[in-house]
Amino acid sequence: MVRQFQIGVFIISLLGVVLPVFAADDYLDALEAEAAKVNDADDTKTDEGRPYHDEDGFLRNLPLQAFEEEMEDTFAGTYSFYRKLQKSSQGEVFDAYKKGATVEQLRRMIMNRFSHDRLSQ
Repeated sequence: MVRQFQIGVFIISLLGVVLPVFAADDYLDALEAEAAKVNDADDTKTDEGRPYHDEDGFLRNLPLQAFEEEMEDTFAGTYSFYRKLQKSSQGEVFDAYKKGATVEQLRRMIMNRFSHDRLSQ
């Protein structure tokens, strides 16, 4: 009788250890699924227009005025040529920026437009 009682207590205590482990696994699985949803949502926000830094350290998805301020702060030399461009050329540079042109591509474009604008005056 005592032996059966000891076995019963052992089984109950074993269940007390094993069952929470299974419950913890389900809980962790649910947490991981929610974390994956949040990470997926964060990835799409960048595409929706939230500013972010590219590999050159340049902020992307900015409106025109913020783009110009960012260029002035980050690439002052390039900005000094950009501000001398005609408004139409500045608009072309900004359009290229919005389409994802790299900083190097923007620099070349600014210098090409600067040379062209100077020649046409």
